[in-house]
Amino acid sequence: MSSAKQVQKTTSNTFQKCVPEPDSFAKCKKQNVDFFNKTLLDQSKSLNVLAHKVVDALLATSKPIPVTSQVTESVSLFSSDIKAMLSSIGFALQKVPEYNQLDCLIAIMQLVKNHIT
Repeated sequence: MSSAKQVQKTTSNTFQKCVPEPDSFAKCKKQNVDFFNKTLLDQSKSLNVLAHKVVDALLATSKPIPVTSQVTESVSLFSSDIKAMLSSIGFALQKVPEYNQLDCLIAIMQLVKNHIT
């Protein structure tokens, strides 16, 4: 060990650092900073909770709702002629771009409504 390091080690062992107590301005500033940090931490936690709830809600709505049994039951009530017509409408709708399918179905329902006596 070099002599400079020995002197520094001896000096640090014999002299204790004397730090004065902070004045009122420093205490107030520290309290403000601590309060700001606590508020920021609380808001971050709240935002994380909100983000998890949004993700859960999006996942819940993106799951397909199993309605095939209900559709199958209602289709089984139709006569064979109507079943054939519905299947031809279904095949035709498959040729329509997906973003226009709902508009086509609404137009078909309006035509049906016009022919109801």
